[in-house]
Amino acid sequence: MTHVLAPELRDPIKAEDVARRLTLKAASRLRRMEYYAGAMSFSARLENGMSVHAEGRFYRAQDNKTFLDLLNSLWNHALKKSSGVRIRKVSVALSELVAVNNLQAELFASATEIEPTSRRKSEKLSRAMDEINHRFGRDSILIGMTPSQSRSSSSGSKIAFTRIPDIDEYLE
Repeated sequence: MTHVLAPELRDPIKAEDVARRLTLKAASRLRRMEYYAGAMSFSARLENGMSVHAEGRFYRAQDNKTFLDLLNSLWNHALKKSSGVRIRKVSVALSELVAVNNLQAELFASATEIEPTSRRKSEKLSRAMDEINHRFGRDSILIGMTPSQSRSSSSGSKIAFTRIPDIDEYLE
């Protein structure tokens, strides 16, 4: 998901809120489509013309906490040399997708890498958030930002040139 930032959102703090909102939207869509992801990338185009990029891999996930924790790490890694330069565009992409009905046990993952109880709780919380947002409207409940911060990010669905969005996308 990519978002070109309006001038008032180009401050790094506000741009990070937009990236967080894009991440939550991507995670919600991932759950709705019944997939897990194993990697995430973040990129940003700065106003000085420079582009930054970072990516990370993890044990398959579909919960908000995993993605937001990774975004925080990727954000810090990608933008540590930018010295507060304003951000013109942010992108978040999930990859290494696996359908829920095609999941296989991980043979070589370390015990510290996978915390099944914590991950299940986080997935359950993420689904509950999806239900609340579906019932009461997009951004009714968020992690780490207020609804007014999210609404200013213009994160609603856009009509794509290659497909017609599902009605549920307007609620994510």
